[in-house]
Amino acid sequence: MKKLLLSVAALFATLCATAQEQVYVILDDGSALSYPIDKVSTLTFDASEASTVKGYSDILKEIDDLKEQCDTLKKYYYLEKGQLVDLGLESGTLWATYNVGATKPEEYGSYFAWGETEVKDTYPLDDSKWGGVPYTALQQDGIIDNNRNLTAEYDAATVNWGEDWRMPTFDEIEELVELEAESTAVNGVQGLLFHGKGDKSDNILFIPFVGRRYGSELEHDGQYGYYWPATADWDDMKAYFLYVNKIRGGSNINDRGYGHSVRAVLRSK
Repeated sequence: MKKLLLSVAALFATLCATAQEQVYVILDDGSALSYPIDKVSTLTFDASEASTVKGYSDILKEIDDLKEQCDTLKKYYYLEKGQLVDLGLESGTLWATYNVGATKPEEYGSYFAWGETEVKDTYPLDDSKWGGVPYTALQQDGIIDNNRNLTAEYDAATVNWGEDWRMPTFDEIEELVELEAESTAVNGVQGLLFHGKGDKSDNILFIPFVGRRYGSELEHDGQYGYYWPATADWDDMKAYFLYVNKIRGGSNINDRGYGHSVRAVLRSK
């Protein structure tokens, strides 16, 4: 299995690097040239419309095919590593098996203020970077997109784990909490265990009761878990969050300055 993982990892890295970092030029005689994308400053076509250039549609199809292969390899690689779980969700969302900053499901990991990507010593509500900033201003400045979700630069999962990962959206946490779940303990750590559905009913996702950081204190440790998605609320001061406790999982809104955990999902094309 280790040899298989190394082979998949090598193929994944080579294929995805090729798909993302090269510009391909198809010549009339059928030969092809490629250039590192960071060395290309301008692309100029003789035709007035790019779509009329010979081979243009073939290049687009090849790029789409490579992206699809990258997604398939990423999914397989992380599933085999045990870093990812498929719960059979209709959206196709694949959840990480442990928190950002952790190395196994029962570890608490790191705490972040919403829209911030570094761990802090204290989490005062009146001193968060994005508390009190209207969501319209966040959109104008590129902090969130048109769906009110954090962009990659401000996504704690992406910044700390790399571009394959992102924070879930509000819709994705709402989908998660619809699954069957039960309170349990893993190696003495209390949390909520979600069960997959359909042909993935044997798959499970453990979300520990990590509490939250407020000021320099850790609140509700062992009783509740608080997790940020990427989605800002309409309220200028707040963002949505996922909560879990011994009874259920759900969503609500909270001040952006609290230190919450982050459970990532796999980014797809």
